[in-house]
Amino acid sequence: NLGTVDFIKPTGTQTLTSGGTGTGKTFYNLTHSGAGTIQLATNNIRVINNFNNAAGIFNTVGLAVTVGGDLSSAGTYTAGSGVLTFDGSSNQNWSGALVNNYGDVVINKAAGNVVPGSNITVNNLTLTNGKAVLGSNNMIVTSAVSGGSSNSYVQTNGTGVLTVNNITTGKTLPVGNSTYNPLLIENGSGHNWSARVIDGLTANPGYNTDRAVLRQWDITPSVNPPAGGADITFQFDQSTQVGPLFNTGTSVQAWRNPLDAGWLTAGSPTAVNVVNATTSTVKVTGLTGFSKYALSNVDGPLPVSLLSFSGYKDGSRNQLSWTTGTEINNRGFDVQRSTDGVNYTSIGFVNSLAFGGNSNDRLSYRFTDNTVSGVKQYYRLRQEDLDGRSKLSNIVLINGAKPSVIALRSIFPNPAQAAASIIIDAPAAAKLTLLLTDMAGRNVTQQIVNVAEGSNTVTVNIASLQSGTYLVRVINELGEVVTGKLVKE
Repeated sequence: NLGTVDFIKPTGTQTLTSGGTGTGKTFYNLTHSGAGTIQLATNNIRVINNFNNAAGIFNTVGLAVTVGGDLSSAGTYTAGSGVLTFDGSSNQNWSGALVNNYGDVVINKAAGNVVPGSNITVNNLTLTNGKAVLGSNNMIVTSAVSGGSSNSYVQTNGTGVLTVNNITTGKTLPVGNSTYNPLLIENGSGHNWSARVIDGLTANPGYNTDRAVLRQWDITPSVNPPAGGADITFQFDQSTQVGPLFNTGTSVQAWRNPLDAGWLTAGSPTAVNVVNATTSTVKVTGLTGFSKYALSNVDGPLPVSLLSFSGYKDGSRNQLSWTTGTEINNRGFDVQRSTDGVNYTSIGFVNSLAFGGNSNDRLSYRFTDNTVSGVKQYYRLRQEDLDGRSKLSNIVLINGAKPSVIALRSIFPNPAQAAASIIIDAPAAAKLTLLLTDMAGRNVTQQIVNVAEGSNTVTVNIASLQSGTYLVRVINELGEVVTGKLVKE
């Protein structure tokens, strides 16, 4: 029938046996509202619709439970070596207290998905049909995951992550958002590894995503950096998940974006492995720093060409300095100057310090402008590749004497859409904290920036922020704060 069986015993243990009082193998709705314990005896059970363990303990003693509707366990669910299967034909909500031990979990649904409403921990996870849609909740797998396909994976459609514990030789994290983009993690140093996939990709200012995979993998080990270099295999679809100019015949470079401060190369370029007509993989070895990751062709990178670009007035001269974190096919830098911030002329060229134009090391450059005229000067760099392509840097403004105190001089463009440049004057080299907060006072982005003496330009990625007004706060190591306002369109 379509009724509900409710076990209400307030204390002690009540056993579900194969005959007599408490008999049951199949229920329509099953509720445990008592504070006592329900314990299975010798039979697996099936709940056609909803299972609500509202209070007390539900102990499967290693037997199997199959649920076709929602599962809620505000009490204690103890599975031991038992198996919990979701097999309904529509979305199934799944929530419970942190003390729950769900054992091995199987998602094998006729239709719909499983939607956790709280953080979930399982032993083994088997994915056959249907997704686990995390939203803002996390799922922890203490052993391993089997299965996984475009029809059945852990969907990270919010801030929630999938964590797989104790990865050494190799385990798969079957994650994706709108599409299936799993990771294979090898040489994981025995750490617990968490991941989510973010649809889309925002390049740094001056770059585009035409030659990139339009996905981001946010990867975090429990020890970061891990004890040893990890090998990561990324999966994507070259026909639907890449920019229009992505060339399958060239090598691919992995990039990481720590603190959303900009893309840096990670590992060495590697060839695409075409698995079939719809699936390709790229394996990158020896990775040590983990944050958001992306992939692009080596001829269309997403780098931060400059880690810093600054300048200051030195008597009758202006001193410029900049630092690169990554250089690929770089010929050098054309230094350009303007008195109005619109019309620029070249005043010198600085050759790349990188051997052959390629480097993964931090390189520092200096340039002296001895022909300064007027009170205000704008400077920018045009970075030129060996193949003739070029990209413009942010702008440094030198206006008057060397600064004596920290100051937030300008934010531009303002309003901004994807990124904004913040000009900070510093009396000396320093480490600063740059915070963006919404009008409710909540921090939405935070990054640590190293600035040089003089005028510095810092780029802030705001593509993922909601439209509105944000307070920009720059804080030095003495706790001194300067502020400004930024409008996101």
